[in-house]
Amino acid sequence: IFTEPAISTGTGRTVTVTIPRGMSANEMGELLANQGLVEDSKLFVLQYYASEYRKDIKPGTFELSTNMTAEEMMKVMATPSDTEEEKE
Repeated sequence: IFTEPAISTGTGRTVTVTIPRGMSANEMGELLANQGLVEDSKLFVLQYYASEYRKDIKPGTFELSTNMTAEEMMKVMATPSDTEEEKE
């Protein structure tokens, strides 16, 4: 499941993504696919449920890149963003 390569190599394209509180895995997969960060939203959902990060993903705004794998993106989203920390 986690052998899917990143969309691009090298520096990639940075995309700002906002994950609102309560967003489902399906919605997250669709958002990332629509932003060109993952090729298949359904595969992302499978990766999400198989990931160690699934319970740790936080709402917030994140800088993700097309050179990141889905697992690397989930690791970033499991770290509280500045916007989320400001609310607490």
